[in-house]
Amino acid sequence: MDLAKLLLGAGLCVAAVAALIAGWAIWTTWRASGEELLRRRRDNGQRLDMFLCLVWSGMLLVQAGNILLHRDSAGIHISSLTLVATAGTVFVCGAFAGRLLLRLELRRSRETD
Repeated sequence: MDLAKLLLGAGLCVAAVAALIAGWAIWTTWRASGEELLRRRRDNGQRLDMFLCLVWSGMLLVQAGNILLHRDSAGIHISSLTLVATAGTVFVCGAFAGRLLLRLELRRSRETD
């Protein structure tokens, strides 16, 4: 098995598992009530961002595998659609990573105050 197919498979697995776990977390939050609901709503934002970051990281692995599949003996030939999709995936993955880092920084500053 070559690296491109390994990246495609690993990316799909990571994205699918993270999406299933995120869906389960959202479903259990909707079903909760009372104090459990308040606790879950406080923690759910960071968990949801983490799961979505994992989903998009899996999609980034898929895009990396897709680019590797486009290589041949003359070099890498990437269509404009693949290039735009890869750039969009990198942007969204970076945005979720930035949100996670911002939440971590806010939590640390709140603890020190």
